[in-house]
Amino acid sequence: MPHMGMPIWVVVTWVDPIEVRFLSKRGFGMYEDKTLQCKECGEDFVFTAGEQEFYAERGFQNEPQRCKPCRDARKLAARGPRVYHTAVCADCGGEAKVPFEPKSDRPVYCSDCFARIKDTTEAE
Repeated sequence: MPHMGMPIWVVVTWVDPIEVRFLSKRGFGMYEDKTLQCKECGEDFVFTAGEQEFYAERGFQNEPQRCKPCRDARKLAARGPRVYHTAVCADCGGEAKVPFEPKSDRPVYCSDCFARIKDTTEAE
């Protein structure tokens, strides 16, 4: 474009990527919530601006075709029923049901003891 005798001002600034992410999540970005129809159940669901940003960051080309409940049901059906194994809790000696086959060289904890140990290690 030829210069027509008018001054041209160029402003260069640094933009913090975290601030850009914050603004886009608050609705100031280029994404807006979209209403889509689930191809499984036919119900409308919202493809939020945050989800759209997530898809774009990971390079996903297609929008979701199923609502969250249908996606979850599909994943569960593909995975099959979860098998639980019974073990003895290494801390209290009670019964522990775990979704993996326990090995004798590693301790297994019941839900209560695991939560207590996890809280203790996170506090340190």
